[in-house]
Amino acid sequence: MDNFIYLEPDEEIPSVVKKIKKSQEQSFGLVVPRGSITFQSAINLKLLKKQAELLKKEIAVITADPVGQHLAAQAGLVVFESMKSQEPLAVRQQPDTASSKLTERPEPHAAIERSADGVTVRHFQTETIEPERHYEPPQRSNMTATHMRPRRLWLLIPALLMIAAIYLFVVPRATIMVDVLGEPFQRELTLKAATVSSSSNEPVIAATFQEDSAALSKTFKTTGQKDVGQKAKSTITFFNAWSSDPQSLAAGTKLTKDGQAFRLLQGITIPGASVTLAAGQAQTNPGQLKGDIEAEASGESGNVAAGRFIIPSIEVVKQSKIYAESSAKLSGGSSKFIGVVSADDIKNAKTSLQTDLKNQLKDELVKKVAGQIILDQAVSLATSDEQVSKKEGDEASEFSLSMKGDLKAIAFTETEFRKTFLAALASEIGPDKEVTFGANDEIVTTVDDADFDNGKLTIKGSLKSQIAPKLDQSALKNELRFKSLAAAEDILRAQRQVSNVSITLWPAHALKRIPLLPTNITFEIQHK
Repeated sequence: MDNFIYLEPDEEIPSVVKKIKKSQEQSFGLVVPRGSITFQSAINLKLLKKQAELLKKEIAVITADPVGQHLAAQAGLVVFESMKSQEPLAVRQQPDTASSKLTERPEPHAAIERSADGVTVRHFQTETIEPERHYEPPQRSNMTATHMRPRRLWLLIPALLMIAAIYLFVVPRATIMVDVLGEPFQRELTLKAATVSSSSNEPVIAATFQEDSAALSKTFKTTGQKDVGQKAKSTITFFNAWSSDPQSLAAGTKLTKDGQAFRLLQGITIPGASVTLAAGQAQTNPGQLKGDIEAEASGESGNVAAGRFIIPSIEVVKQSKIYAESSAKLSGGSSKFIGVVSADDIKNAKTSLQTDLKNQLKDELVKKVAGQIILDQAVSLATSDEQVSKKEGDEASEFSLSMKGDLKAIAFTETEFRKTFLAALASEIGPDKEVTFGANDEIVTTVDDADFDNGKLTIKGSLKSQIAPKLDQSALKNELRFKSLAAAEDILRAQRQVSNVSITLWPAHALKRIPLLPTNITFEIQHK
């Protein structure tokens, strides 16, 4: 026999039947350890044989347990002592006194006999074989059912005790809810990510190098303005009352009035002043000359009222003697604004298009490397072939800009980063504590440095959470098994920073103790 199914000591009939159903083989052996629960009951073995027949499976039992061998044979199953055995064991069955003669045969140890058809049969016996002594079967008595009931009852007692033991010790389950107090915890760690493996012992996050390129064009509105209105112009009179010497003014000489600036259109020379005597009094007569002026800026603000104009380029002491006057309000000044391309328009357009191009290429890379993350600081964009449809100062309401971009990026998986971060964190806080992640807790990541030529990143991870003592659940389960509820609560409350304990048993009417089997104990840890 080459096919085997191995059973556990505490494995029950439903589990064994399930394994038989799952097996693809039609013939196999059940390897049973000593003390198996299932093979301590003849009823269980008969049920097992019946299920195998319904599934059309041929099974044999392989066990070194004498009790299991005997009960399996009584149930009609083929029994082998070990997986190396070539012949099955023949365990003596109880004779039927109602249909055959009684045979008294002492059982020799491992005696071997041959049946009529030449098949070797090995008997599991303990004494040497003596010649068979045949007895005449006793006459059937008229024993009533009343006399048989006590014997049947005694046969049921072991089965009932077994069922009770299973119900008390195997079936019960316990769910233990433990509240553990945490304390605020904050840590920032610096980790390395690289596209190539490192020979150092420092933990490095495995990363991949990605790149892509694209061209993009976009139209932008202009915000610059230019006044193309008319400038105020006029012919005014210039006066020289300072001296008898002429006063020359070059073209472009600045004049001011009412906060507005004007320029002399052509150069002039104002004649010198003259002195006359009238009624015994000397009188100065300023030299006069007309000249054309124009406002520096276009617009209605240049239409100033009649009055005196100051010439700032002349010394202050002379400004009251050398000046100009208009006899009427200036006219001709008007305003008209048009849109033009400004330097800021071009600068802002380039920044905007670079951002759009960077985001577009990054989104395409994220789709390409599904399952990995690319941080904003882990990308580098180089642009070229920039073309602007208008120059600075051109009259326009909009203009277009196009450029080509080449993006480099370093990507890594969030799982790998989290694993490396938590491993580094665990080495700091020690094995007796753990970080308790809340619903809103997250690891905030930033790129401290990116070396795209060598495929390396320096990443800072920052965590705000809580830290709490780590409960050794395996040790606690072994310590709590079959303890009373009160004793179990005392043990749990003695653990560090445990604030509350709640124990739920199933079935509810089970023995008020923690289950005997550690596998039937479940912990639910809540951090406060």
